[in-house]
Amino acid sequence: MKKLNLTQLTNEELQIEAKKRKINYQTAAFIVGMMIGVAVWSAIKNGFGILLFTPLLFAYWFRNAKPEYDEVKKEIQSRNLKL
Repeated sequence: MKKLNLTQLTNEELQIEAKKRKINYQTAAFIVGMMIGVAVWSAIKNGFGILLFTPLLFAYWFRNAKPEYDEVKKEIQSRNLKL
């Protein structure tokens, strides 16, 4: 996916991008929470094994959602806009 240059976006485009990234961030946070819950449940029910670490590996894939959202938030704050 092509990386957007946030400084070249208009205020309206930046706010739309912020909304998209916020939804992505919240979805990723929910999925990571679910995966951690599955890992804890698996550890309690089945003990330690490969099934314990599999959900955590999937959760690792969502690690870039927060930095992307923070990048947009920083640009919005630099322009003195509201989310």
